Amino acid sequence: MPEISQMADNRPGLPLAVNGLCVAYDKKPVFTGLSLHVEPGEIFGLTGVNGAGKTSLMKAALNLIEPVAGEISFFGISGRNPESRRRVAYLPENF
Repeated sequence: MPEISQMADNRPGLPLAVNGLCVAYDKKPVFTGLSLHVEPGEIFGLTGVNGAGKTSLMKAALNLIEPVAGEISFFGISGRNPESRRRVAYLPENF
């Protein structure tokens, strides 16, 4: 189970902040303790092998699945608030 950790916070200017995120399916963790932040103007790419949790992270960020623990914010607004995603676009591989 991958564990990723960087310093993260919820500064209002951060386009994306993820703090201590844990996602699981049927009580089986995909990842735990995931923390990262994207600075304004930063170009960020999310890569990894199949099953690493890339899609699970995106689904949690878009509030399509409920994380077990942790929090996500966009521009300082909780990801649980639909307003937080007003300035976010998502283009899935399959519609």
